[in-house]
Amino acid sequence: MATGVRLLKEHSPGLHPMPSAISQSRPKALVVADVYSRLNLQSRPKALVVADVYSRLNLQSRPKALVVADVYSRLNLQSRPKALVVADVYSRLNLQSRPKALVVADVYSRLNLQSRPKALVVADVYSRLNLQSRPKALVVADVYSRLNLQSRPKALVVADVYSRLNLQSRPKALVVADVYSRLNLQSRPKALVVADVYSRLNLQSRPKALVVADVYSRLNLQSRPKALVVANVYSTSTWLTVLPESHYHCDLSPSEFRDTLAIRYHQPLSKLPADCDGCGREFTLQHALDCRKGGLIIQRHNEVRDALGGLASIAFRDVIRKPIVRDADPVRGLPALVADLVLYSVDSVLLSAENEKKKKYLDGVEARHASFTPFVSSIDVLAREANSVMKLLATKIALKWEKPLSEVTGWLTLPHFVPRVLAPSRLLSVSSPHAGLWLSVTPSEGLGLHLDPSQFQVAIKWWLGLDLSYGSCCPLCPEIALDSLGHHAVTCKRGGDVVSRHNKLRDILAKSCRRAHLGVQVEMGNNLTNHSHTRPADLLVPNWILGKPAAFDLSVTYLLNPTTLLEASVTTGVAALTTELRKHSSNDTKCKELDWVCVPLVVESYGAWGKEALESISQLASRLATCSSKAKSVVLTELYGRLNLHLVRANAIAILARKPAAFDITVTSPLNPISLPEAKVTGGSAARMAEMRKHTSNDPKCRALGLGAFGLPAHHLEGKDAGSIWALLVAGSNTWDNYRHQADVCHAYQVLHDHGVPDDHIVVMMYDDIADNTNNPKKGNVINKIGGPNVYTNVPKDYTKTDVTPENFLKIMQGVKPGVGSGKVIASGPNDYVFINFVDHGAPNIVAFPNGELTSKQLNNAITSMSSKQQFKQMVLYIEACESGSMFDKLLPANINVYATTASNPTESSYACYYDSKLGTYLGDVYSVNWMENVDSAGTATETLEDQYKVVQKETNTSHVMQYGELTLSNELLEIFMGSTNNASDKQSSPSREIHDAVPSGDVRLGILSHKIFESTTYWEKKKYEQQLIEELMLREKIRLTMEGIVLTASKNMDILEKVMSTKATPTDMDCYAAALRRFSDKCFRVGQTEFALRVVYALANLCDSGVAMYSVLEAIDKNCP
Repeated sequence: MATGVRLLKEHSPGLHPMPSAISQSRPKALVVADVYSRLNLQSRPKALVVADVYSRLNLQSRPKALVVADVYSRLNLQSRPKALVVADVYSRLNLQSRPKALVVADVYSRLNLQSRPKALVVADVYSRLNLQSRPKALVVADVYSRLNLQSRPKALVVADVYSRLNLQSRPKALVVADVYSRLNLQSRPKALVVADVYSRLNLQSRPKALVVADVYSRLNLQSRPKALVVANVYSTSTWLTVLPESHYHCDLSPSEFRDTLAIRYHQPLSKLPADCDGCGREFTLQHALDCRKGGLIIQRHNEVRDALGGLASIAFRDVIRKPIVRDADPVRGLPALVADLVLYSVDSVLLSAENEKKKKYLDGVEARHASFTPFVSSIDVLAREANSVMKLLATKIALKWEKPLSEVTGWLTLPHFVPRVLAPSRLLSVSSPHAGLWLSVTPSEGLGLHLDPSQFQVAIKWWLGLDLSYGSCCPLCPEIALDSLGHHAVTCKRGGDVVSRHNKLRDILAKSCRRAHLGVQVEMGNNLTNHSHTRPADLLVPNWILGKPAAFDLSVTYLLNPTTLLEASVTTGVAALTTELRKHSSNDTKCKELDWVCVPLVVESYGAWGKEALESISQLASRLATCSSKAKSVVLTELYGRLNLHLVRANAIAILARKPAAFDITVTSPLNPISLPEAKVTGGSAARMAEMRKHTSNDPKCRALGLGAFGLPAHHLEGKDAGSIWALLVAGSNTWDNYRHQADVCHAYQVLHDHGVPDDHIVVMMYDDIADNTNNPKKGNVINKIGGPNVYTNVPKDYTKTDVTPENFLKIMQGVKPGVGSGKVIASGPNDYVFINFVDHGAPNIVAFPNGELTSKQLNNAITSMSSKQQFKQMVLYIEACESGSMFDKLLPANINVYATTASNPTESSYACYYDSKLGTYLGDVYSVNWMENVDSAGTATETLEDQYKVVQKETNTSHVMQYGELTLSNELLEIFMGSTNNASDKQSSPSREIHDAVPSGDVRLGILSHKIFESTTYWEKKKYEQQLIEELMLREKIRLTMEGIVLTASKNMDILEKVMSTKATPTDMDCYAAALRRFSDKCFRVGQTEFALRVVYALANLCDSGVAMYSVLEAIDKNCP
């Protein structure tokens, strides 16, 4: 303002400022703008100047565009509506990136100038601005979509808009169908769309198929007769799905089938006669179907009647064919009236039974001055008088017990009404949202998302409500009878099935919470002051509702509850709702004490989830979707599929666990003439032959009785102590380049498992970062040869990730629980057989782990200790590693019943093989795949350790396979340590192929990069792998130079440097070597992660053996690896 005054004084000396009292009655900003205009200091429109002044003077809190529009209005500079002015200003000021019409509509809304819906305003603006060539209704619908104001399909919105704008005289459904067509939103025929719309809009009371046919007719879209259209809509082609079984008269001859299809699809028939041979008229298709001469019409009628009668006889007690409904009346000239079928329903049967009872007993009862009421019922229905008695009885008991009449009635009628009421209850439960998603889960044994054949059969029977009768009483609680629907089996609290099912569902939810980065805790709430005996939180999730933790209480409830059974037959989720309320009643107080929110997660045994569970799982899916690149709907489907699959599988396992088993124990003699020749060379042959004979004779009988036939193990029953087999399988590496080590161990598990070694006697240690690795195109799939089977299936993950350490290995091997992982250990005794398979990298007298190293001294001390404590009868070790022979050479005693073979001698490398271009890594190791493929092809029953050693030694031509320890044990059969062949006959792998691509383990990384460079399809891809190869070679050179520096620093002698670096190591000073190796791994290069570092540590062993003091070696390492 001061600037404006100065300008007035300078350019108009005759003008003087007016007194403040009379200066201006107009707003200050308008005065300034007027001054600017008079002085011609502004080329911009006056309104923009005023708005700018308002902004500078901070006199307006409204948006600048609204101020300008207001100024335009006051100055009468605009004849257009104010909203259009504002929108134009927004456009000039470049303040809006949205379409101009949307801006105008928004302005209208802010100025409260419109009472119409915003979308209609926008469409009107579009029309005024001539921005749209499309019909106005389509514009409105598009606006609705952009503004997210409609959850309905776009076509329905358009149709509704057409209706409001009175732009259409056609029925609304036709409008919608037309819109669908214009928007290209439907690939279905227009008539079907219209019919579907009619159905959604509830505009038709006729069946949908008739509506479609009528629409087809109106739209002139069909040249076929209307009846055929209706038939097509009704899907009357289901006869094509019937199996052509002749004994059910469901087969058609080729000519019959051809003609039937031609008639069905209105195609011309070939080779038709000119005249009908029955009546002589002209032969047409319609005439053939209607001609009454020849008896074909009657035959067709009778066949349909007989088929219907056969089906009706299954459902009803009595079915009478061709009953006489009315006798003939000769006087009136009326023939007898004969029906096709008479069906006697259950009610008529019950009434007839009641009358028969009355005729039989009523006279005798009345003679004694008493009343008689027949109590008649079918399997699931009470007769009329019996029902009256039950109601009276329920009323009396309800008064006496002071309980609701409905509850007492439920208890009294339960045995009669359960089958009738449970069926709709089950149907409602299985058809509830997400309950059936387990059927759509892709089976994956590696991910645990599969059912074995017996589980799947039982699951389907349970799901469909079919008969599951396996015995009269539960084997775990003999006082309770098993029901035919399996409900006792899935609710029985003995045997641990209920707890196992609950914990599995809990663990799935806990894992999902962790994937969503929720700090979930399991089994919380024990330390309550007044409720220490209960635990309200299976899962405790922090910051779930309004910053409070949520106590998820998981529960599986059952439909067979008398208090809710009747209501559950008409309403979905009643059982779950009842359990939710009960959980709140018991847990709310406890949760309030800890400032938690109680959230019961209830699922019915058939898969229907409670309301709170649906909401919570939906919220969890949203968070999972945020943390991943998947849509929420996909995440939700996967989560429910996984949960319900495990629920169904747990139910199937519980039912199968109560299936009786028939054990047939037989003592056989090895002197049987039939088995004697084989028994002379093979132990257990007589017992195996007896088993086969028993299975042949007993299996059909057991199956007929619904029993499972199990043969007792025949393992060395003739003359040997029946000891158990214990196995420890270890893969001591990680990362994708070392894929082969975990694949070897997984394959070893399959060998043992398939040969009958139980999983609780197999301990597996592996890092487990291969199956779900980002480089793995098939998640949950691990193969040990190109095109081979998935060896990851069902492998126990006893110790994974950071639990795979040398310290834990030594504890587990010696039967000491390490306090991590599954807790399984080698709990062997003096009569047991122990098998250990170790696969990893190695160096002189060490094998590597992801973090740490195991020395030969530690391993042999553990073996000797186990022998002295009688922890095994015999032990066999298979070691796959470079220089693995050094672990036993001159170290393993030859008199403690221990036998070992190694992939290489003490100074050479082992070899990798089976490079897979699709996976970009090697799948196996030569020694390991040779011994396992030998077992897969030859079995374990007839081959000895020595036999296999010779085979593997011959086939492993890349290194020298060695054997150590008590070599006389090599005469023992493989089955003593790897199990019998009982379960493996049908699981043998495909024949092995000749190995041509073996590469030293130390050069695997170079081999992988060389393959990738050779297989590169683009220039940049090739350059990338060439760069990685250069980096790998530079790293190797750095490691080699570092080791030379350490040797030179410690020895200070070039002669010693040359000797140490050029001589293969045979360590003698193990204490110095072990200490130097640990320091080198900690300070310089982690040997468990850098394979080439293992190729140079021999120098440390030579340095220690050269007379250099340990502290000098350690000091040299510190200086060269700061």
